[in-house]
Amino acid sequence: MLGILATVAMFVPAAIIVVMRLYYHKSFVALFIYYIFSLVYNLLLTAHFITLDHELVRKAGVVIHLLDAPLTLAFLLYFSGTALLAKRIKILIAVFVLFELIIIVTYNLTREAIYILFPADKDNHHSSQKNGKGINDFIDFIHLWVR
Repeated sequence: MLGILATVAMFVPAAIIVVMRLYYHKSFVALFIYYIFSLVYNLLLTAHFITLDHELVRKAGVVIHLLDAPLTLAFLLYFSGTALLAKRIKILIAVFVLFELIIIVTYNLTREAIYILFPADKDNHHSSQKNGKGINDFIDFIHLWVR
């Protein structure tokens, strides 16, 4: 039941973007893509509307998680008040995607890569304290730079 509720919850904002024609703004396209990917993932994993190989669903989840930050930052471009802030957000998107690519190329789609990129996942598996530190250090660095 909760899976169906989560799926519906992910569909509503996507539908609002279409109904209100917000897709004319590039930033809302990024948000729309985010919600559609999340909706599809919920259909695959949580609600079990579509049955696929477990490994394919896992990899799809990783890819969707990899897109979370860049798509969210792209949406924030709509609210950037100055050209300088918009430029910084675009650079941040590029740097973050590069960081994710380096981790994936280095570790493939292994648990170690997931631990580095998604620190919250480290509690779900047996891992050392260093796991998840890479992304936290990266965010700390970016936070100092964006100020």
